[in-house]
Amino acid sequence: MFNELIKVIKGIYPNEDPIPLHRPIIDKSDEVSVLEALRSGYVSSVGKDIVKFETEIKKITSTKHAIAVSSGTSALHISLHALGVGQDDLVLTQSLSFAATTNAILQCGASPVYIDINEDHWSLCPAELENWLVKNTKICDDQLIEKTTQRRISACIPMHTFGIPANIIKIKTVCNK
Repeated sequence: MFNELIKVIKGIYPNEDPIPLHRPIIDKSDEVSVLEALRSGYVSSVGKDIVKFETEIKKITSTKHAIAVSSGTSALHISLHALGVGQDDLVLTQSLSFAATTNAILQCGASPVYIDINEDHWSLCPAELENWLVKNTKICDDQLIEKTTQRRISACIPMHTFGIPANIIKIKTVCNK
């Protein structure tokens, strides 16, 4: 599978050496927006653009609250914290991921459990997730518990790899079971 992954990555970046981890696409409107933000003095956590962004996210997601943060790592950490992930919990995630996923889990005092990926999406494999859950967990007092360690499983974090969306619908279906 490793060689197939390398082919996919090289197909996305055929003329790159080394292959960039993340490269933003910045156009003229982005430059104008950044210059406006710099001139306004609001360059961190407040300002009209932040409020506008949070308002739009609330509309799109039909939620009561949305909070813009400085990075994906911060977003993962605050989400896990809001879910009540804590000391000695287990969090399911995929074996191919970015360090931020594991770092956010560890920041909460929890431990990651790595589940295999799907070759079609390079993201968390719903079938492998379900197999692992059936084999390794039980429900006890309305909580999902890992049988061997008796630790609570408190979250599942799939990741969209190389811009290819994970099969969130199937993953959510498995988690809801």
